[in-house]
Amino acid sequence: TGVISVSTAEEVIIRNGYVTPAAPTSASLAAITINTSAVRVTVDDVSIVCADTATASIAGRNGIDSNGNYAQILNSTIKTGAGGSNGAGAGGNGGTGIAISGSTGVSVLNCTIIQTGNGGDGSTTNGNGGTGITIASSCANTYVRNCTIHNTGSAGAGAGAAGTAGYAILDSVSTAANY
Repeated sequence: TGVISVSTAEEVIIRNGYVTPAAPTSASLAAITINTSAVRVTVDDVSIVCADTATASIAGRNGIDSNGNYAQILNSTIKTGAGGSNGAGAGGNGGTGIAISGSTGVSVLNCTIIQTGNGGDGSTTNGNGGTGITIASSCANTYVRNCTIHNTGSAGAGAGAAGTAGYAILDSVSTAANY
């Protein structure tokens, strides 16, 4: 129970375990967070199961947020949480399986995303469904291989403006055409 956050460290290994954080009641950390100043962190054979949030407008918890350089995410299984609904405002977004941002040399190998969180229903805007793996445009040399993404979150279905269903992989990196 709880979350794991790796802040300023090198050569950290998180292996063979279960991470089952409680449902968030405010803006939350991912089940496992690898911060910018953490280098060469390995997450190997870890099962993550995030609970759905029941708090209005709060986003579902992400499985892994990786901002550190040369992280390795291996052989892990992830289920993320749904966003909270709101009868008087926006629904929360569903949790993303693995979110990679601002980092270089991240490898994601042999992972399974069982389910990402659904977006919460909203009266003004519906929450977006969670995506399996996101790669921000600020990343370089990210490697994703042999991963399975079973189900991505659906958008909230309240009276508000439509949300977007989750994607299997959302890669925002653009590459110059210098071949």
